[in-house]
Amino acid sequence: MKKVLVIGSLNMDIVINVNKLPKEGQTIYGNNISYFCGGKGANQAVALSKMNLETYMMGCVGNDDNGDKLINSLKENNVNTSMIKKCNNPTGLASIYVSEDGSNNIVIIKGANYNNTVDDIIKNKDFIKSFEAIVCQFEIPQDVILSAFKIAKELKIKTFLNPAPIIKYDEEILNYTDYLIPNETEFEELFKIKKPIQKISENDLNLKNKNINLIVTYGSKGVYLWKNNKFNLFESRKVNAIDTTAAGDSFIGGFVSNILSSNNIDEAINFGIDVASIAVTRKGAQQSIPSYQEVLDFYKK
Repeated sequence: MKKVLVIGSLNMDIVINVNKLPKEGQTIYGNNISYFCGGKGANQAVALSKMNLETYMMGCVGNDDNGDKLINSLKENNVNTSMIKKCNNPTGLASIYVSEDGSNNIVIIKGANYNNTVDDIIKNKDFIKSFEAIVCQFEIPQDVILSAFKIAKELKIKTFLNPAPIIKYDEEILNYTDYLIPNETEFEELFKIKKPIQKISENDLNLKNKNINLIVTYGSKGVYLWKNNKFNLFESRKVNAIDTTAAGDSFIGGFVSNILSSNNIDEAINFGIDVASIAVTRKGAQQSIPSYQEVLDFYKK
């Protein structure tokens, strides 16, 4: 069984269902409210575990009920939580508005997620040697990501970065990134490009790391891969989406699991799309992510 380490966030998701997402300055009524275990890091760890990978989660939660619930949820999904620490700051929170068409917007409270430190990485270096891949997001301190990816490069471990939420970032991280997986908004902010993705050139991107694999998720349109100096589209599946909260995290789970076994990036993208296509037909974050067998069974129909 392949072994993967996710270094990332754990948040309690507060999900409010609405008819339409509110406009700036607008007050609206919500239809209902739900609480789910989430955080991009935790969601991706669950997705990887459901793809039959031996998955470890490194992160930080508060010494509170939400922290306990998040750890227990990971354990229930067969994620190893021995590298999660507790601190005095409250567990991270995410306020998520989901409209009837499945679109969403999210506000994150960092909380304990920013108690991850470079020392946590350094003291676990010997153990990190045992992993085949490290997966990170931007919901934790960037110096932690950079430290982990530098060690990964030294040890020839594959690195995957989901730059979400998009913030001012240390470009050096990309020098140690094998697979960069933003969504369309994050891609535009990362590269400061406003033209249509099909018209983007190598000069527009100006990638310093020529070996990086750039994959851009585009929601219902599909996924774009930068290959042979242009973006190539992998079309999405046609499904009835009701909640896209964990779409990106589900894609990453499917993509990482497949690329580690097949080493075929086209195949891995299509499998990631399959996983995400099922997830968006279900409510919630972690509970919406299908198992590996569910994905195989669904596409036999």
